[in-house]
Amino acid sequence: MGAVWCCSSMWWGLSGVARLCDGGLSGVARLCDGGCLVLLVYVMEGCLVLLVYVMEGCLVLLVYVMEGYDTRIADVVSEHVRVLCWVLVQDGAFHTKAVHINNTWGKRCDRLLFFGSTTNETSPVIGLGVKDGRHRLAKKTFAALAYVFKHHFNDADWFLKADVDTFVVMENLKYFLSDEDTTRPVWFGEHYKPYLSPWSYNSGGAGYVLSREALRRFGSHVGHSLACTNANGPEDATLGYCLQTLNVKVGNTTDKHGRSRFHFDMAPDQIAGRQLPWYKHYLAGPYRKGLEWMSDYPISFHYAKTHDLLALEFFFYTVRPRGVFRGFPEINRASSGDTRR
Repeated sequence: MGAVWCCSSMWWGLSGVARLCDGGLSGVARLCDGGCLVLLVYVMEGCLVLLVYVMEGCLVLLVYVMEGYDTRIADVVSEHVRVLCWVLVQDGAFHTKAVHINNTWGKRCDRLLFFGSTTNETSPVIGLGVKDGRHRLAKKTFAALAYVFKHHFNDADWFLKADVDTFVVMENLKYFLSDEDTTRPVWFGEHYKPYLSPWSYNSGGAGYVLSREALRRFGSHVGHSLACTNANGPEDATLGYCLQTLNVKVGNTTDKHGRSRFHFDMAPDQIAGRQLPWYKHYLAGPYRKGLEWMSDYPISFHYAKTHDLLALEFFFYTVRPRGVFRGFPEINRASSGDTRR
């Protein structure tokens, strides 16, 4: 048996035993005769039972974990936070690269779109009519956002852009966004400060997510505003300039401990603090490196090769140490609506 906490340090009446294992319920847990909160955690043979009693009338909450893993807490958040994901793909790269997003983290998006230069009948890639090339990446990004605004504006609350070498932990992203307001003009990601450009923006490789209001402003002005039409320069900085002219703010994505959630690099490099020399000049806020500066709920990693995508999927969703149960600490800021420019 785990532990019992009570405001008067007393055991209240306990009749019966609740156990939800192997799909069955045996016994009834009843914690009564009290006026305080009683929390009893019972773990046996892989079966977790959580009993909660508040005041008279005996409110009993039974949560159980059987084989596999329990997604009900994440499912509750997911039902209220809809995320459309879109990924830029080079011609011919869907079956060698993007397909692995489709089979890993992408399947947890509420809607997943792939954009490329041309439409291909052998893949779900949507052609934008913009040639491949790093110097055309901003133009392709603007075209993709315009397409999402025109065809999918009402399909989601938030709109996530990622690359084919980005890995996203969707449950952590939705948890973060659950405390945000999509009617605010804001976009989130790994925040870069003004360095080579006079405005701040979010890293393209780490992925960034626009609120519905941010997408509405972009879609309403693209083709009309010079800043949102002249798509020349680095993709992320160019989009940052466009959104700044539309008064769309860069949001704060660090957790309440100041730790990072979006990452421009792969997990091992972030953990070991092996950032590239230029990183400290770009990162907004204090320079963060090493495991102690990474959030317990990381959202994204970049530069993931095919085997990295599969490895991250395995470690996040399959590996678990036997006999260890960890709670779900709240790490969102009490008021995470603060923005930075």
